[in-house]
Amino acid sequence: MSEHEDRLQRMETKLDDIREQVAELRTIWPSMVRRIERVEGEIYGNGKTGIIAKINGLLWMGAASLPLITAILAYLIIGKAAL
Repeated sequence: MSEHEDRLQRMETKLDDIREQVAELRTIWPSMVRRIERVEGEIYGNGKTGIIAKINGLLWMGAASLPLITAILAYLIIGKAAL
């Protein structure tokens, strides 16, 4: 075989490998898309309450209750005179 034929054979072998890998990816792709959609649904909610909305609600509740908790602790630690 000449150098060009040998090089052409190597390129064809690489191309066959690429075709096999693309075929594998094509079979995996639909299930991967479904999994990503499920994860996005859990995170963002997609019409329901997602994890982000739940965490945001907890943060707002924590921020709203912080002054009350601070006042109660100040009352318990320092006493009635501080208020």
